[in-house]
Parts: sequence; structure tokens; C-alpha cells
Amino acid sequence: PQDQALVRVENVFGVNEIQTEVVLLRNVSSAELQLKDWKMADEQGSVFIFPELILAPDSAVQVYTRSGSNNPISLFWGLQAPAWQVGETLRILDPLGQERATYVIP
Repeated sequence: PQDQALVRVENVFGVNEIQTEVVLLRNVSSAELQLKDWKMADEQGSVFIFPELILAPDSAVQVYTRSGSNNPISLFWGLQAPAWQVGETLRILDPLGQERATYVIP
């Protein structure tokens, strides 16, 4: 259901610093969550599409802005410049395009 909380953006660390910029996303539901084809979007229209990844209840994944090798706890967007700015709203969308979480970067 659309009103059921599934994920929460815990924080965005290293804002505006490409080597350390990372979003921490947590599964807040009581079931495993398949994140394949979910999206993380910024206000400028840049979109990260989640690969095949199952997130266990209460577990988290880090999404780094920079390039790197994906693993079960860290994903990499592959951008050459920082994606996030103070005051910007980050949105998490499910595969149907429904907004499931938002986070305003402090």
C-alpha cells in the first residue's frame, strides 16, 4: 500500500564532496524489500536506479555518489560531481513511480 512506510532516508553524509558523499537508506518495514528498479532522484532530474538488491528488515544500504564496485551494503552511482546540496529534497520512488520517502538535506 502507498501509505505503508517501507524505506527511510536516514541521512546524507559528505554533502557536496564527491569522495565521501553518501545516502544511507534503511528498510523500515517488517519484510524483505526488493529494491530493483526503485529510484533515487534529486531536484535537478538526476536519477539513480537501484540494481537487484534485497534489503532485509531494519537493514540499510549506502548509495555513494562516486564510482565504485557495488556490494550488498554499498552501491555506487558513478557520477563525476556531487549530487546533493544543502536544502535539496531527495526522493525515493518505487518501480511504479510512487514517492515512498523524502529527505530534505540539512
